[in-house]
Amino acid sequence: MEYERKVSAYEKFLDESISEPSSLVFKVISLDQMASNITTDGSIQSVEDKLFEISRSTEYDKLFYSLTRHFKLLELHGSERVRKYCEDITSVLLGNRYEVDWTYHTQEMVAVRNQWDDNDGVVIGWEPRVTDEERARFLILSAQYNELIQQLKSEISTTDA
Repeated sequence: MEYERKVSAYEKFLDESISEPSSLVFKVISLDQMASNITTDGSIQSVEDKLFEISRSTEYDKLFYSLTRHFKLLELHGSERVRKYCEDITSVLLGNRYEVDWTYHTQEMVAVRNQWDDNDGVVIGWEPRVTDEERARFLILSAQYNELIQQLKSEISTTDA
């Protein structure tokens, strides 16, 4: 019964996260993919514009409430690692990424965090619309969210086998 609740909670979270392409959560999730495929000044500007859109205060508030709502099921029924990932995503969203124990995360996630934390603010060929701090926050947040989704999928497939 516990397993069924866990799988149900994970599936509901995944469905809600990706079911509405125009949702704010989906926009955050997509940032990681967009940033991974930057090839031109135009693609850099597209990411920057999306970051600006998300960072506006009303959008930021909506994101916080949406994530909080989404995480409740995971906190109730998720594994310890899933709960930790949810806490860490919330910490990063609230600007407390330096309080996260990054050794608990995947090497890929740590590499993304290091890349954006070490950003020297050099701007070539695009117009900055957010601060380096906001840029790092949302790009790290996007990678964390994708890390969480991979963890959920892994736990579901591991226990299904």
